[in-house]
Amino acid sequence: MATVEVLSPERAKIRKDAERRAAQYNGPELTTKAIAALVKCGAEMGETDAYSVGAPGVYQMTETIATLYRQATARLYELEDIRDLIHFGVVLRWEADRAFTVDELAAAAAEWVPAVRRLHFLAELECEDNLTDAEKAEDAALQAKIVAGVKRLGIDAASVEFQGDPRGATARIVLASDRRNGWAGEGWIIPR
Repeated sequence: MATVEVLSPERAKIRKDAERRAAQYNGPELTTKAIAALVKCGAEMGETDAYSVGAPGVYQMTETIATLYRQATARLYELEDIRDLIHFGVVLRWEADRAFTVDELAAAAAEWVPAVRRLHFLAELECEDNLTDAEKAEDAALQAKIVAGVKRLGIDAASVEFQGDPRGATARIVLASDRRNGWAGEGWIIPR
Protein backbone atom coordinates (compact mmCIF):
# COMPACT_ATOMS: atom_id res chain seq x y z
CA MET A 1 0.00 0.00 0.00
CA ALA A 2 1.39 3.40 -0.99
CA THR A 3 1.93 5.95 1.70
CA VAL A 4 0.52 9.40 1.21
CA GLU A 5 2.71 12.26 2.29
CA VAL A 6 0.78 14.66 4.50
CA LEU A 7 1.88 18.22 4.02
CA SER A 8 2.22 20.55 6.94
CA PRO A 9 0.02 23.66 6.77
CA GLU A 10 3.19 25.64 6.00
CA ARG A 11 4.13 23.44 3.01
CA ALA A 12 0.51 23.38 1.78
CA LYS A 13 0.48 27.21 1.85
CA ILE A 14 3.70 27.34 -0.19
CA ARG A 15 2.06 25.20 -2.88
CA LYS A 16 -1.14 27.25 -2.90
CA ASP A 17 0.83 30.51 -3.17
CA ALA A 18 2.96 29.09 -5.99
CA GLU A 19 -0.15 28.03 -7.93
CA ARG A 20 -1.69 31.49 -7.49
CA ARG A 21 1.49 33.23 -8.69
CA ALA A 22 1.79 30.87 -11.66
CA ALA A 23 -1.78 31.63 -12.71
CA GLN A 24 -1.15 35.38 -12.46
CA TYR A 25 2.19 35.29 -14.26
CA ASN A 26 1.32 32.81 -16.99
CA GLY A 27 -2.15 34.14 -17.69
CA PRO A 28 -4.78 31.83 -19.16
CA GLU A 29 -3.52 28.56 -20.53
CA LEU A 30 -3.99 27.85 -24.20
CA THR A 31 -6.34 24.94 -24.72
CA THR A 32 -5.04 21.75 -26.29
CA LYS A 33 -7.11 22.59 -29.38
CA ALA A 34 -5.56 26.07 -29.64
CA ILE A 35 -2.03 24.71 -29.20
CA ALA A 36 -2.65 22.13 -31.91
CA ALA A 37 -4.05 24.78 -34.29
CA LEU A 38 -1.04 27.07 -33.84
CA VAL A 39 1.51 24.28 -34.20
CA LYS A 40 -0.35 22.99 -37.27
CA CYS A 41 -0.18 26.48 -38.79
CA GLY A 42 3.59 26.48 -38.30
CA ALA A 43 3.97 22.91 -39.58
CA GLU A 44 2.11 23.86 -42.75
CA MET A 45 4.45 26.83 -43.18
CA GLY A 46 7.38 24.46 -42.73
CA GLU A 47 6.15 22.29 -45.61
CA THR A 48 7.66 24.78 -48.05
CA ASP A 49 11.35 25.43 -48.52
CA ALA A 50 10.62 29.15 -48.65
CA TYR A 51 9.96 29.30 -44.91
CA SER A 52 12.92 30.06 -42.73
CA VAL A 53 12.83 31.84 -39.40
CA GLY A 54 15.39 34.29 -40.75
CA ALA A 55 13.98 34.71 -44.28
CA PRO A 56 12.78 38.20 -45.29
CA GLY A 57 9.08 38.67 -44.67
CA VAL A 58 8.67 35.50 -42.61
CA TYR A 59 8.90 37.25 -39.26
CA GLN A 60 6.23 39.70 -40.39
CA MET A 61 4.03 36.84 -41.61
CA THR A 62 4.35 35.01 -38.29
CA GLU A 63 3.74 38.24 -36.41
CA THR A 64 0.58 38.89 -38.46
CA ILE A 65 -0.77 35.38 -37.82
CA ALA A 66 -0.02 35.68 -34.10
CA THR A 67 -1.65 39.12 -33.90
CA LEU A 68 -4.77 37.97 -35.73
CA TYR A 69 -5.06 34.92 -33.47
CA ARG A 70 -4.65 37.06 -30.40
CA GLN A 71 -7.34 39.48 -31.59
CA ALA A 72 -9.69 36.59 -32.37
CA THR A 73 -9.26 35.27 -28.82
CA ALA A 74 -9.93 38.65 -27.21
CA ARG A 75 -6.24 39.25 -26.45
CA LEU A 76 -6.10 36.61 -23.74
CA TYR A 77 -2.73 35.23 -24.71
CA GLU A 78 0.75 36.66 -24.93
CA LEU A 79 1.85 37.37 -28.49
CA GLU A 80 5.24 35.76 -27.80
CA ASP A 81 3.60 32.50 -26.66
CA ILE A 82 1.56 32.31 -29.87
CA ARG A 83 4.60 33.07 -32.03
CA ASP A 84 6.70 30.45 -30.21
CA LEU A 85 4.10 27.76 -30.91
CA ILE A 86 4.02 28.65 -34.62
CA HIS A 87 7.83 28.48 -34.85
CA PHE A 88 7.81 25.21 -32.92
CA GLY A 89 5.43 23.80 -35.54
CA VAL A 90 7.82 24.81 -38.32
CA VAL A 91 10.75 23.11 -36.59
CA LEU A 92 8.71 19.95 -35.98
CA ARG A 93 7.89 19.78 -39.69
CA TRP A 94 11.54 20.22 -40.63
CA GLU A 95 12.85 17.71 -38.11
CA ALA A 96 10.16 15.02 -37.84
CA ASP A 97 9.86 11.99 -40.05
CA ARG A 98 8.01 13.12 -43.20
CA ALA A 99 5.58 10.20 -42.85
CA PHE A 100 3.76 12.16 -40.14
CA THR A 101 1.04 14.57 -41.17
CA VAL A 102 0.85 18.12 -39.87
CA ASP A 103 -2.20 17.06 -37.83
CA GLU A 104 -0.17 14.32 -36.13
CA LEU A 105 2.64 16.76 -35.36
CA ALA A 106 0.17 19.25 -33.93
CA ALA A 107 -1.50 16.60 -31.76
CA ALA A 108 1.87 15.46 -30.39
CA ALA A 109 2.95 19.01 -29.56
CA ALA A 110 -0.39 19.68 -27.89
CA GLU A 111 0.50 16.87 -25.45
CA TRP A 112 3.99 18.24 -24.73
CA VAL A 113 3.22 21.91 -24.15
CA PRO A 114 1.01 21.41 -21.06
CA ALA A 115 3.56 18.89 -19.75
CA VAL A 116 6.34 21.47 -20.09
CA ARG A 117 4.18 24.08 -18.36
CA ARG A 118 3.66 21.69 -15.44
CA LEU A 119 7.40 20.89 -15.32
CA HIS A 120 8.09 24.61 -15.12
CA PHE A 121 5.65 24.95 -12.23
CA LEU A 122 7.31 22.07 -10.39
CA ALA A 123 10.72 23.72 -10.94
CA GLU A 124 9.39 26.95 -9.42
CA LEU A 125 7.94 25.03 -6.51
CA GLU A 126 11.24 23.22 -5.91
CA CYS A 127 12.96 26.60 -5.53
CA GLU A 128 10.73 27.32 -2.54
CA ASP A 129 10.37 23.90 -0.96
CA ASN A 130 11.49 20.31 -1.47
CA LEU A 131 9.19 18.38 -3.78
CA THR A 132 7.11 15.63 -2.26
CA ASP A 133 7.60 12.05 -3.45
CA ALA A 134 4.42 12.33 -5.52
CA GLU A 135 5.65 15.56 -7.15
CA LYS A 136 9.02 13.94 -7.92
CA ALA A 137 7.21 10.99 -9.52
CA GLU A 138 5.05 13.39 -11.55
CA ASP A 139 8.15 15.27 -12.71
CA ALA A 140 9.78 12.03 -13.88
CA ALA A 141 6.58 10.91 -15.65
CA LEU A 142 6.25 14.24 -17.48
CA GLN A 143 9.87 14.06 -18.64
CA ALA A 144 9.37 10.49 -19.87
CA LYS A 145 6.23 11.54 -21.76
CA ILE A 146 8.09 14.30 -23.61
CA VAL A 147 11.08 12.09 -24.49
CA ALA A 148 8.77 9.33 -25.77
CA GLY A 149 6.85 11.85 -27.88
CA VAL A 150 10.02 13.19 -29.51
CA LYS A 151 11.19 9.66 -30.35
CA ARG A 152 7.72 8.64 -31.59
CA LEU A 153 7.82 11.40 -34.21
CA GLY A 154 11.16 10.19 -35.49
CA ILE A 155 12.91 13.44 -34.68
CA ASP A 156 16.64 12.95 -34.91
CA ALA A 157 17.30 14.57 -31.58
CA ALA A 158 20.71 14.31 -30.05
CA SER A 159 18.87 14.55 -26.76
CA VAL A 160 15.99 16.03 -24.86
CA GLU A 161 17.31 18.05 -21.95
CA PHE A 162 15.52 19.11 -18.81
CA GLN A 163 16.76 21.54 -16.23
CA GLY A 164 15.20 22.53 -12.95
CA ASP A 165 15.95 26.25 -13.02
CA PRO A 166 12.66 28.00 -13.82
CA ARG A 167 14.50 31.11 -15.02
CA GLY A 168 15.49 29.28 -18.20
CA ALA A 169 14.06 26.69 -20.53
CA THR A 170 12.60 23.82 -18.54
CA ALA A 171 12.72 21.50 -21.58
CA ARG A 172 14.55 21.67 -24.87
CA ILE A 173 15.42 19.41 -27.76
CA VAL A 174 19.05 19.33 -28.86
CA LEU A 175 18.56 18.67 -32.56
CA ALA A 176 21.04 16.75 -34.68
CA SER A 177 20.57 19.43 -37.39
CA ASP A 178 21.96 21.98 -34.89
CA ARG A 179 18.90 24.25 -35.22
CA ARG A 180 18.48 26.22 -32.02
CA ASN A 181 16.63 29.12 -30.49
CA GLY A 182 17.98 29.19 -26.95
CA TRP A 183 19.90 32.18 -25.67
CA ALA A 184 23.06 30.17 -25.20
CA GLY A 185 22.47 28.15 -28.36
CA GLU A 186 21.73 25.03 -26.37
CA GLY A 187 18.85 23.61 -28.46
CA TRP A 188 15.27 24.28 -29.46
CA ILE A 189 13.12 25.26 -26.49
CA ILE A 190 9.80 23.44 -26.18
CA PRO A 191 7.31 26.26 -25.58
CA ARG A 192 5.12 26.30 -22.51
